[in-house]
Amino acid sequence: MPSPLTVHVTITIDPSNLPTFYSALKTLSEKLKQEPECLYLNVFEIAQSPGVVRLVEMWDADVEWMMNVQSKKEYYGPFFEVVEKIQVGERKVEVLAVKEGFKFAK
Repeated sequence: MPSPLTVHVTITIDPSNLPTFYSALKTLSEKLKQEPECLYLNVFEIAQSPGVVRLVEMWDADVEWMMNVQSKKEYYGPFFEVVEKIQVGERKVEVLAVKEGFKFAK
């Protein structure tokens, strides 16, 4: 079985706009929870960089499906409308490839 697709999305928000961002993200996350392919979603703030937020996602999908199916779902529109107004700089999206032989979980 192939490893799940892991995606990191880093967004920088002016710290004064974080409540607006998290409100929009909460709405989006409720939709993502309903997607059978979405195995995991967590949100982190970079401790030494106020306003930098990283979304960590794991999907039972490949990049092609994410680009052609998932990314086109209508519920992303309202989220990105909010984010585009309050983000500082560009979003960074990273797709991670698993390096076999190092995985462990406790």
